[in-house]
Amino acid sequence: MAPLPKRKLGKSRQGERRSHLHLEPKELMECPQCRQPMLPHRACPSCGTYDGRVILDLETKIKKKSEKTDKAAKEAAETAKAEKPEKSKKTKPEKAEKAAKSDKDKKVKAEKPAKPEKPAKDKKKAE
Repeated sequence: MAPLPKRKLGKSRQGERRSHLHLEPKELMECPQCRQPMLPHRACPSCGTYDGRVILDLETKIKKKSEKTDKAAKEAAETAKAEKPEKSKKTKPEKAEKAAKSDKDKKVKAEKPAKPEKPAKDKKKAE
């Protein structure tokens, strides 16, 4: 059997134990080119420069991303069109047949007699 604690530990004790588990905010610096906040020792995400040189070509990246989304949107539209069945245009005779069937169903329902009430089962009264 494993050993058990003799007393309950308080919440302050728990807090003291977990005091080093807190999150620290990331250190940000200002980009020398565009003055936007950025992480140190990394290329600026807004202008794509690092140490005065252009590292990331963001314009082509944005164009590629927009092309991908355009292609995805076109494909989604095409699949939606393919999945939707075309609405069949019913002719007048088909509509008349459907109306006649619904009228027949209504008449049949009206002609059915109401269910008779079930007699009460009283065994004591019968005896």
